[in-house]
Amino acid sequence: MGEQAQIGVKVDKNLKDEVDEILRSLGIKPTTAINGLYHYILQHRELPFIINTHVNKPSNLLSNLFMDYLLLKNTLCDFYLKIEQAEQITENNLDLLKHVVREFIANFRQIENALYKLNSGNIIDWKKAFNGAKRAFYVLETHVRFETCQGHYLEDSGIIKLSLALKMIAEAETNT
Repeated sequence: MGEQAQIGVKVDKNLKDEVDEILRSLGIKPTTAINGLYHYILQHRELPFIINTHVNKPSNLLSNLFMDYLLLKNTLCDFYLKIEQAEQITENNLDLLKHVVREFIANFRQIENALYKLNSGNIIDWKKAFNGAKRAFYVLETHVRFETCQGHYLEDSGIIKLSLALKMIAEAETNT
């Protein structure tokens, strides 16, 4: 080991106390944990976690969630139309829809508590949209099948359940 250097950092006292307790239970000294972090940064040229320094205004969060909602509704509607028209479901169609649903759910959960204060216009019933998205994701995970000759397809019961999820998402718009 090379020459030692001392660093001085300020952290919230409660945070420090809680982390010190965890480190003690793991049998790790704070200096060892900090050295481990520095070694990781040196080896990987990045932090082992994400620090978000960009802070969105609540109105931006709501606007982004609204755009996610529209994308979810349109993507799910397109997917459902393909099923109704007996078109083959490609892996890309399925992956895209799952990604859009996951993004909506994750973004909703991220700002859920702030939503009710922000949504004074009541344009979207966010809880209904969220539940519809969860239902759609469940259907995609449990009712999509694959056969070599047919490719991906949705079971009959899955088609009904997906239509109900789509209806729930579409009806989340309170002005409809």
